[in-house]
Amino acid sequence: MAEAASILIQLANSVPDVQRQKLNKTHKRKNPPIPTEASTSKTKKQR
Repeated sequence: MAEAASILIQLANSVPDVQRQKLNKTHKRKNPPIPTEASTSKTKKQR
C-alpha cells in the first residue's frame, strides 16, 4: 500500500502546476457535487 501511495504522489508531483490550475478552474466552473462516502450516507439517512 505504501509503495502504491508513493507512486501516486510522484505522479501527482510530476504534473505541472499550470495543468492543475486548468483542472481546478474547469471543476469550479462546472461545480459538480462530489459525492463522498460521508455525504452520500447522510443524504440516505435523511431520506
